[in-house]
Amino acid sequence: MIRKAAILFLSAFFLLGTWKGYVALWVDNTPNPQKVFPYPVSSLPQKDQQALKQGIQAETPDILTQRLEDFLS
Repeated sequence: MIRKAAILFLSAFFLLGTWKGYVALWVDNTPNPQKVFPYPVSSLPQKDQQALKQGIQAETPDILTQRLEDFLS
């Protein structure tokens, strides 16, 4: 007997943006951020502020970590 294996891929959707003037993280299109970082958006360069206001997607946790390091370092 041959059994077929089904693989379920669970992919989270990460979005970096702004929440009440701070850098924030949303996961899977939730209405409120999962985490708000203690970094004011106003302390970032104008280009980064604009990118965050538009929202920055990250497809994997590794990409998310890289993007956060870019903004918060």
